[in-house]
Amino acid sequence: MIIIAVVVVLALCTVAAWMVATRRRKLREQFGPEYERAVEAKHGRRAGERELREREERHDALDIRASGRTERDRRRKAERRPAPCSSAGWRCAIDGT
Repeated sequence: MIIIAVVVVLALCTVAAWMVATRRRKLREQFGPEYERAVEAKHGRRAGERELREREERHDALDIRASGRTERDRRRKAERRPAPCSSAGWRCAIDGT
């Protein structure tokens, strides 16, 4: 009976260690050099990884979607258009007065 309990505990420890290693590898791949900076800034691997997971959760909560072609075209045209101003403002810009 004791042998079965020891085997179960060892199996659970192995699974837990594998999960931690997988999560750590995923964070390193996802965040790249930012992973090391976060760990260093938080003065520990646990705190740094927690910060990165929180960032990931905040990012996942955002409603980010690619804008369509018409939306991009509309924004580009709006960026090229001069800002509206009064006729006095135009006169001032042209005359320099």
